[in-house]
Amino acid sequence: CVPLDLLHPGSDAITQDAINYLTFTGTTSGFNEQHTALATASGKLLDLPNHGDISLAVGGDYRFERGSFQPDPLTATGDTTGNAVQPTLGGYHTWEGFGELSAVPYSGGEVIKWAEINAAGRAYDYNTFGSGVTGKVSGLVRTAGGFAVRGTYGTAFRAPNVGELFAGQAD
Repeated sequence: CVPLDLLHPGSDAITQDAINYLTFTGTTSGFNEQHTALATASGKLLDLPNHGDISLAVGGDYRFERGSFQPDPLTATGDTTGNAVQPTLGGYHTWEGFGELSAVPYSGGEVIKWAEINAAGRAYDYNTFGSGVTGKVSGLVRTAGGFAVRGTYGTAFRAPNVGELFAGQAD
């Protein structure tokens, strides 16, 4: 034990030995890892009258994510002036497939310059949350003078990340 006099501060009241006794250097370690394989194909399927077209994009995706956080032992036990933090370690994998169909039934007019209809879908399968499907439909009309109107309806799913799933308790 190294004495520390906080009631009578002065040039010799707080020594370097006292500071060294009361402080520590914490060392944490961790990693984030992601492996992914993605395949996509896209292109125009056919031309339509009035300068429009129909295009399709499809693909599949596999992801494996893993992460870790290891606090120093004093932080993990809460024996510091900071918050106690327990270790994190975990991972998950997912398979996803997706497709998008875009149709431009009309293009190049005097008043309506462009009209587009779009539909997209995604199917997913997480080993931690199961499977499901999301999708969207949208429409876009561009007029003379640069005015555009767009409408979209869609659904979404967000899976928790490794830290949100596997983090240890923390203050």
